[in-house]
Amino acid sequence: MNTVANDFKEYAYDDEGEEDEEVIRDRQILKECFKLKDFLDYPQTRDILENEFRWEYEKNCEQKLESFWEQQVNLCRNSGATLFDNEVDLGHMGTFLGTVFSNLKPYYDLEIFYDTPSLASSMVRTHEDRKLEFNNARLDNLRKNYTESSNNANKNFDWTSKSYKNS
Repeated sequence: MNTVANDFKEYAYDDEGEEDEEVIRDRQILKECFKLKDFLDYPQTRDILENEFRWEYEKNCEQKLESFWEQQVNLCRNSGATLFDNEVDLGHMGTFLGTVFSNLKPYYDLEIFYDTPSLASSMVRTHEDRKLEFNNARLDNLRKNYTESSNNANKNFDWTSKSYKNS
């Protein structure tokens, strides 16, 4: 009976160390061709990174901050300080946690995309189109700003009199 269990384990975990060539290629593309800015510019990957950052904060910091807040409230109440007189059942703890979170500099870990390249597949597929669209919008914006800001934009230069004349 023991050999059957061992055979099943070998069968079930036989290809655990192997990865599909496509996954390896996608991981390599993500590491070599895309920077953090690219991931943050694309809405789906930005949402994943922000959620991951929030989850890391909740997992690593929130419990410690809650404990700190509770200790400070108890310390002030026991010492007779009036700083936390309006604090009822630690009701302002959420405000404190939100203030701390909003003042943190985000640290985004791209490993989630390197481990699971399929999460960024739509970003990779549409990268060239988005880059072309961005450049076209930038050029249109430059042209628009030039014509609006330049006094001589709609005038022709007359080389004989060395001055601009209306068209």
